[in-house]
Amino acid sequence: MLQNWLVRSWYQGAAWLLLLRPLEWLYLLLRWLHQTGRHTVADNPLPLVVVGNLNMGGVGKTPLVAALVEHFQRQGWRPAVISRGYRAMAQQFPHLVNTTDTASYTGDEPLMLHRMTGAPVVIDPQRHRACQWLARNTNCNVVISDDGLQHPGLQADIAIVVVDGSRGFGNGRCLPAGPLREPLIRLCSIDLVVVNGIANKRLCWQLRRAGQTSYAIIQPQLQTLLRVVDDQPVPWPDIGKPVRAIAAVGDPQRFFEQLESMGYQIEGHAFGDHHAYSAKDFPWQDQVPLLMTAKDAVKCKALVADARQAWFYCPQSLSLPDQLKQLLGQRLQQAGPMQKESHG
Repeated sequence: MLQNWLVRSWYQGAAWLLLLRPLEWLYLLLRWLHQTGRHTVADNPLPLVVVGNLNMGGVGKTPLVAALVEHFQRQGWRPAVISRGYRAMAQQFPHLVNTTDTASYTGDEPLMLHRMTGAPVVIDPQRHRACQWLARNTNCNVVISDDGLQHPGLQADIAIVVVDGSRGFGNGRCLPAGPLREPLIRLCSIDLVVVNGIANKRLCWQLRRAGQTSYAIIQPQLQTLLRVVDDQPVPWPDIGKPVRAIAAVGDPQRFFEQLESMGYQIEGHAFGDHHAYSAKDFPWQDQVPLLMTAKDAVKCKALVADARQAWFYCPQSLSLPDQLKQLLGQRLQQAGPMQKESHG
């Protein structure tokens, strides 16, 4: 597929990408005109943490957003999440995601976040409007934006960039000559870079060149296995038995490698990010266990016939690095007064 070939070229540093430099310059010019256009950046009605990325495609932001929500909940805050709602079919915004929504109506990641954390999740292409809606209509006191780093009307109190440790920033060029949505110099205005996995040598060099000498590391883990049809926990399949896996995420291979590191010999089937599943994507008639990500599960639930069907999903969990916890504590005190819930 042409898109996959282009992505491989970005991360392998193919020489022919030099031919796309003029288009990269045009992209940067158009981006600058858009960023300097008539965009009003208003004060945030609530403290705002933006979790974004420079790369096109997935880098593992959403598990970090879920971990941030759970961290705030444990600390006594009342967090909420805002999202663009990529590919959402909803027509009226802001829209508060609820458990009866479908992934096609809200977008797969917002629905997954709401089901995983129970926190309010609001989708709106105008993210600042979503913040205002939350301030007026809920009792939340801190907001996390899933993506939105490049949103011109949004001003983060804490800006976090997530990058895949193994792929890094690719060849370091912007679209279409590389995978970046904005130049690496943007990292100078970021509060914290979070590396998903172990940073390879090229990524370490890119971070130093951009003035980021320190970064935090996250290591998402697959722990609980849940049944797609009813979200009930089930035992993991025996290591010696055949297992099939699907993934429609930014980097499906990362999910397959996690399963392989647990000892499974998997038959992996990768789909494009945010792929809308249909019955034709599942031609198998056997009882081989089918494993998927939580993001896949919110789209596949409607396709499951009954609990006897061996479809399972694996939510990713992670521990927040100490650097991030310290940053949250320091910056949120500066961002404005917030009232914690009393647990006494």
